[in-house]
Amino acid sequence: MRRRSGNQLVVNEKRVLAGALRLAHSGSSRLYGYELFALLRTWEGQAPMDHGTLYRGLRKLEARGYFSSQVELADPATRRVRVYYTLTAAGTDAAVVAARELAESPIAPAWINPGIA
Repeated sequence: MRRRSGNQLVVNEKRVLAGALRLAHSGSSRLYGYELFALLRTWEGQAPMDHGTLYRGLRKLEARGYFSSQVELADPATRRVRVYYTLTAAGTDAAVVAARELAESPIAPAWINPGIA
């Protein structure tokens, strides 16, 4: 999905932010990509986007300062790592705006809770 203008977020980035905000309000301040993907799939009843789109979105949002990340060893036996993302203060502000914009759009996902925003 292309950006309409240089700094605006695309719909999938808004969904990632709004999903992270919903998780933060439920007490889960850290998330990892697959966890968010699985929750969005549950909330929407279908795959929200492909995995590559989700991870590119997370990296772009982190580059904008909306997430901070931390790499941790998930399984010492296989040496697999997991990248955890946490909304920053700027990310929380952007997520509130994104959730409001998604809630007001004609294609608003049913899981969006404008009351959180």
